[in-house]
Amino acid sequence: MSKKNQANDDKKHDDDFYGGRKREETDLGGGGGGGKSLWDAAREIAASREKAETLPTESNTILFVGSQTGGKTTMILRYLERTNEAAKPTIALDYNYAKKPKTIDTIGKDIGHIWELGDGTSLTKLIDVVLTAETIGNASVVLVLDLSQPQELWNTYQILYDTIAKR
Repeated sequence: MSKKNQANDDKKHDDDFYGGRKREETDLGGGGGGGKSLWDAAREIAASREKAETLPTESNTILFVGSQTGGKTTMILRYLERTNEAAKPTIALDYNYAKKPKTIDTIGKDIGHIWELGDGTSLTKLIDVVLTAETIGNASVVLVLDLSQPQELWNTYQILYDTIAKR
């Protein structure tokens, strides 16, 4: 095949392959066109990932306190969508967490720290572990009372409320 025929075949192949555009005009091609090169796109992706890793994550704390058999663990497991797990009695202080990616408009993630104080009112000093000066601003307390035991209802409420109010 002559050089002229080879050049025509190459041009025809390029026209077919690139839809009638020259190679330089492709979006991720060799750089002659107005689009981004593959390397520019890779740099942008790497920069956005680095930015996401350096952004502070927002964290909130939830503390579940209440009656010994009030259903605190069951509520936490349902919230975390772990319904296949059986609720076990909490001995002292139990910790779980939940992560949620932020919306499309923002980068990063939200973290929820979920604490459960077990054994009713006997371990109220452990509340100080969860509600510290750093966490108290983003903390919520859920007070769970067992209505099937009305004789303990008011006492449990009063002890836990007073302990938390002191914080």
